[in-house]
Amino acid sequence: MTSRRRIIICGGGAIGAAIAWFASRRGAQAIVVERHEVGGAASGKSGGFLALDWCAGTPLDPLARRSFALHAELAAELGNPWGFRRLTTDGATQRVDLAPFAPGRLPPLDPTEVAPVGSRMPP
Repeated sequence: MTSRRRIIICGGGAIGAAIAWFASRRGAQAIVVERHEVGGAASGKSGGFLALDWCAGTPLDPLARRSFALHAELAAELGNPWGFRRLTTDGATQRVDLAPFAPGRLPPLDPTEVAPVGSRMPP
């Protein structure tokens, strides 16, 4: 009789649940230890946002790229119940001189020039 390798995973958030899923697919017995409920809250460690190249040029790059691919693979295998979609994004930066906005350098606010939230300023 072949015994399955047991893996104990501390935390049942997105990362812990994914580890359990992939480990069980490879024949391991995944045991998830969670304080509350699996998938019940966010710890702030997994932002729910994946970027393919954020780790480019670092030792983490191969791991990040593999993780990105595994996420797409998992979505396809389970019928994509959470709406995974791949997006192309661009970024840009611009230098702005903030000196004119330093405290004490702006004129006092005129209340007649302020529009309530959700309304439009007159032309």
